[in-house]
Amino acid sequence: MTGRATMTNPFYLRVLPVDAPFCGREKEFDALLSHAHSNTSVVLYSPRRYGKTSLVKRVQHQLEQEGFIALYIDISDASSVEDVASLIARGIYSFASKEESLLRKVMGVFKSWRPVFSSDPSATGGVSMTVQLVSQNTGMSLLEETMDSFDQLLQDKNEQFNIVIDEFQEIAGFRDGGKVEAILRKHIQHQSNCSYFFLGSRRRILSDMFNQKDRPFYKSSVNLELPVLAE
Repeated sequence: MTGRATMTNPFYLRVLPVDAPFCGREKEFDALLSHAHSNTSVVLYSPRRYGKTSLVKRVQHQLEQEGFIALYIDISDASSVEDVASLIARGIYSFASKEESLLRKVMGVFKSWRPVFSSDPSATGGVSMTVQLVSQNTGMSLLEETMDSFDQLLQDKNEQFNIVIDEFQEIAGFRDGGKVEAILRKHIQHQSNCSYFFLGSRRRILSDMFNQKDRPFYKSSVNLELPVLAE
């Protein structure tokens, strides 16, 4: 009696590795690449588990091969303006940590934050990174200072940036969410060498943020819905 051959499950319940089989999103992939090349921002929405994050991670991988600087910032766990500022700083330090000279430059620009490295066997390279606040600023002034630092970094870099902010609609639930939107919009609209992908799984809230006339991000981005994959 011969044993049964086992077949590896081809499906992933987490974000797809960039070298994993990928199908059915070629149109959206090409559209996002095109928008990134033209420094156009995009609102990408769909229910959870439709593959938004896997798609943009793959797009960013391709953009990095073309010389872009790609930042991925997940704010799904953010509950305050300080959390948003921290996650933005962490995303910037994450890409800067790949090159010592760039890390020193970012540390010189970002006066409010310092990177903290720690041993982590589960992390890539066995090291994880967080950021520590070294400023007395809090609230909106901290976010303003963080975005000012980012603006300065962008002015000193000739590369194109692509920045993903995942679960962007969480900002709308903050007590001062409207002020957070206004600060981010004020800075983003002047960042000429950047494209942003704003991801979200709560379509109505995300749509309101970008399509209501009295909101800071009104008509600032292309709307792109990720449909269910065909059978």
